[in-house]
Amino acid sequence: IVGASSGFGQRLAARLRERGHAVFGTSRREGHAPDGAPLLPLDVRDDASIAACVARVREQAGPIDVLVNSAGYVHEGPFEELTLEELHALFETNFFGAVRLANAVLPDMRAMRRGRVINIGSMAGVIPLPFLGAYCASKSALDSYSESLFHELRPLGVAVHVVEPSYYATGIASRKLRTTPAIADYDEQRARMYKTIQHDEEVRSGPPGPVVDLLTRIVEGRVSRFRHVLGPDSVTWYLRGMVPEWVWTFGMRRATGLD
Repeated sequence: IVGASSGFGQRLAARLRERGHAVFGTSRREGHAPDGAPLLPLDVRDDASIAACVARVREQAGPIDVLVNSAGYVHEGPFEELTLEELHALFETNFFGAVRLANAVLPDMRAMRRGRVINIGSMAGVIPLPFLGAYCASKSALDSYSESLFHELRPLGVAVHVVEPSYYATGIASRKLRTTPAIADYDEQRARMYKTIQHDEEVRSGPPGPVVDLLTRIVEGRVSRFRHVLGPDSVTWYLRGMVPEWVWTFGMRRATGLD
């Protein structure tokens, strides 16, 4: 489980250990999870770190049959104010990290003709939001990648799933980055959107239990569906394809407080 020091990854690792699974959680720094379990050091942006981590798991437990990509962070701000370096850093963690990890473990899964790759995306990846665009783009890339990978690996016996939650109380909001305002033209809309996001994070975020329950069922092979969109706002995912574009745009801007 990549990113097991906090959030969904930490809770899933604890749940799976309780159920008797051999679980290896990772963190950018070697240490211990809140339940005392050791965490392997892993930097998803570094090929050598990934190779070393995967080798340690294979030495201790043999071939890897389940990968959960849960590492990621949020960077808020209008695209025009984000530097390319900031965008690259976000994609290196939220998207390329997942690709690197999958490539590292897929030889095991292909050889066994079984396995599961589970990518934790976000509803922001299928419902893009203003002033959260960089994060949305990274998760949208993860969604498209996951769907293509699903079709490529299905004939080889390897399952791929993408789980895309909306707002849940995982602590990710307290760790997000935000650009320093530099362009006054964005200030009014920026303030409104940040207020909306803060309200949803503080008021609408539910406990992460339902997501952990779903991930547990996927890991244990009790769920076969590819994409899972869930949470307080998941109904919007289904509504988008049912209404005209102008209705969707109007509703989105009203719901986010921009108009």
